[in-house]
Amino acid sequence: MSNFLEALTLHVDIYGNLVALDYKTPFHICGRPKKKVSQGTSVRSKGRISAPLEGKKPDLTKLVLAENKGPPPKTFFQKYWMYMLIAGLVFLTTSGGG
Repeated sequence: MSNFLEALTLHVDIYGNLVALDYKTPFHICGRPKKKVSQGTSVRSKGRISAPLEGKKPDLTKLVLAENKGPPPKTFFQKYWMYMLIAGLVFLTTSGGG
């Protein structure tokens, strides 16, 4: 008896659509059969459907809380107002000497 065993696996996505197909046999070398198949030969097939597991979802409340820590960033004028004031005073005092 041959006792040929094959396995067929259907891989589907989360919506049930077919993504991939696996076909496996225990024999890795393909060759010509040395004898003819007789009546006593049995073929066993296994089939299964593989679906993905739903992963862990992130906790978005922690992310929002982490963003709210600390003061809001300052604008350009809030950071550099003193330098602009000094530059304005320098221009006022040095110009008009004509």
